[in-house]
Amino acid sequence: MCNLTKANYDNELYCGRPTNPNLTCTDWITMHDVVTKLIDKNQVKFVRSFLHKRLRNIVVNISGDNDVVPVPDKPCHKRSSAETWNEESPTGFYYHTKWRRCACNNSITLSRKTFVDFLQNHHLLFLGDSNILSWYWRIQRNMINAKVTTDGKYLKMAEQRDLNITMKWASHEIPYYSAEGKYLRKDIKCNAWHLDQIPQGKNSVVVIHYTYHVIRIMPKVFRAHVRSLKHGLKRLFERNSKAKVFIKGPHSSNTSSLIFLAVDYNRKVIEQILYEELRELHNKVVYLDGWDLTTGMENVDLHPKENTVNDMVDDFMGHLCGR
Repeated sequence: MCNLTKANYDNELYCGRPTNPNLTCTDWITMHDVVTKLIDKNQVKFVRSFLHKRLRNIVVNISGDNDVVPVPDKPCHKRSSAETWNEESPTGFYYHTKWRRCACNNSITLSRKTFVDFLQNHHLLFLGDSNILSWYWRIQRNMINAKVTTDGKYLKMAEQRDLNITMKWASHEIPYYSAEGKYLRKDIKCNAWHLDQIPQGKNSVVVIHYTYHVIRIMPKVFRAHVRSLKHGLKRLFERNSKAKVFIKGPHSSNTSSLIFLAVDYNRKVIEQILYEELRELHNKVVYLDGWDLTTGMENVDLHPKENTVNDMVDDFMGHLCGR
């Protein structure tokens, strides 16, 4: 076996040694995904039973003195970061198609002007998969019209020079399980590596997301990846104490071509590991719990529709603007 751990940013990785005598473990260039299903039909049935399902033909009668739950006085951007890690469910509800948080008031009217006012002179870094790439697109295309400078499969960058806004999206580390089937090692780096590239004194906003691409790995392996992220965050805060960091939690979904991937079943494991491993950074990192938002929207898609993405980005901006 080849021990590729050191080459994989100290995240454990092993691979079969090349049979060709002219190749060594240092010749690692590409990777490709192998879809494996090592559980039988009964186990699949058990796991799938934990998926949330839509309730049909149910009438709910609500009575009371008020037409709606009172809006909290506290703006979301004034919440302490630690409070976001200990929020009780439900975290909010939809009323007149608008997502309302129970713990704070997202009082910011989001528009192109709002994005420009709050994001100018900032560097935005999105780390994760396609479900955080959609946030990058929402801002880059619809809100600030930043000019694309790099458009790779696993790295995208844009900038708007007149506002001094730079944006970057990068895929998280291996294992990534790319839909492309085959990808170059050099294209995928770990989240901590990307954090280390942020220079001292940069006005940085970082949003990190793990879910679908880590569901298939063992919890102890995911825990090791989060520990690597934690060390990277500590180094970032040492260089740049004013950096603003957000963790995007899992969102609800029950559609997948891999029938044994029950997101509901694995979601609590992911949330618990993030909570435990990042505990000492709870006062610096904001946790964006999007589970109730996407459940309230009755989202079933692996990739939520545009209006749901917009609601999640608006919630993020409500926590960011003014912080």
